[in-house]
Parts: sequence; C-alpha cells; structure tokens
Amino acid sequence: MDSVRQLSEALGAYKGALLVVSHDQHFLSQLDLDYLLETGPGGTLAKSYPDPV
Repeated sequence: MDSVRQLSEALGAYKGALLVVSHDQHFLSQLDLDYLLETGPGGTLAKSYPDPV
C-alpha cells in the first residue's frame, strides 16, 4: 500500500523519538528501530529487542 510506504519513509527520515504502535510486522521491519517491545496476551511482555540489561 502506497500510504504505508510513504508513512514508513517519513518516519524513517524523522530524527526525534517515536512511539509506534502497530500490528503490521512488515511495516515495523521497514523502520530502523533502536528498541522494540512486543506484548503477548493480556499485555504481558513477549519479546524485547535489544534484550534489556
């Protein structure tokens, strides 16, 4: 979808902090994210990248 591509390009060009909430794994993979949290059922933390120290 062209609008998703345009959004990912605009967010990728932004140099500030972002909080992105999405269920679209392809969209998230297009962003150069420094940190990613994934939640599971009930809002539990399922995955975290990079692993917190």
